[in-house]
Amino acid sequence: MIDEPRGRRIAHQIKLDGVDKLKFFREMLDAARRILEVRQVVEKLTE
Repeated sequence: MIDEPRGRRIAHQIKLDGVDKLKFFREMLDAARRILEVRQVVEKLTE
């Protein structure tokens, strides 16, 4: 069973405000873009 303070903290993390969500998604897109760039470089090197 989850103790009360920990449960509240988890609930708080889930209820991120819109700014945090936008920032999070932007970082995810940034990471995805970097991964794609690396993959393209690797494909060029292995041709």
